[in-house]
Amino acid sequence: MLSAVKKYRTEAKLLITYDEIVEIPMHTPIEMDETDPGAIVITKIHSCPFSQSLRVEMKPDNYWSTHYHDCIETIIVYNGTLINHKNETTIDRYNPALFKMYEPHLVESKTDAIFYVEFINPDPKS
Repeated sequence: MLSAVKKYRTEAKLLITYDEIVEIPMHTPIEMDETDPGAIVITKIHSCPFSQSLRVEMKPDNYWSTHYHDCIETIIVYNGTLINHKNETTIDRYNPALFKMYEPHLVESKTDAIFYVEFINPDPKS
């Protein structure tokens, strides 16, 4: 099993590293919560030495548990509304999110949502 997915399913306040995100296969939908199919589905849509991008579909009232990364993360919402409960800010089509390296975040979907997440390689020479 992919380490990033396994960690998400089993740990709270976890570090998901850039290298673990690299392991996610391209164009393969992955259920993040096996007990609730369709609740959160990720699909990697971009991979290059400098960044990795995911398309995420979330049903209302679902959470990405508290986590953080060793890289910069941006969220651009295509449709829907998210809340970052670490600072109670809204993330939507007009309010993208930027998380610094090691910045914990807890994201909830308030509606059906489709959004795109980009992770910037912390060591682009590798």
